[in-house]
Amino acid sequence: MLALAALQSPLWRPGSGAASIAVTEGGATLIASERDIAQVAVSGNDSATAEIVGNHEVLVRGKSRGETRIAILAKDGRTLVYRVNVQPDRTHSSASMIVR
Repeated sequence: MLALAALQSPLWRPGSGAASIAVTEGGATLIASERDIAQVAVSGNDSATAEIVGNHEVLVRGKSRGETRIAILAKDGRTLVYRVNVQPDRTHSSASMIVR
């Protein structure tokens, strides 16, 4: 029920000024919070996942190219929203391949 409330929060709506983070496909990034984290919710698409890994940290993993939003609900009731942009991993780009 808390996740649903976070998704319906005005902070969740587009244009709300959510902080942006970028992660590559197959990569991950850690979001640290000063507050104890109670719950995390990810919007409906499958471009990223998020899981609580400590009292103050959320691990975001990029699955496929796209954009999603993540809402982090702190135990004190505050909701933080992040816009996550999953970008292609360019370290294995076909442009860097040598053809003989």
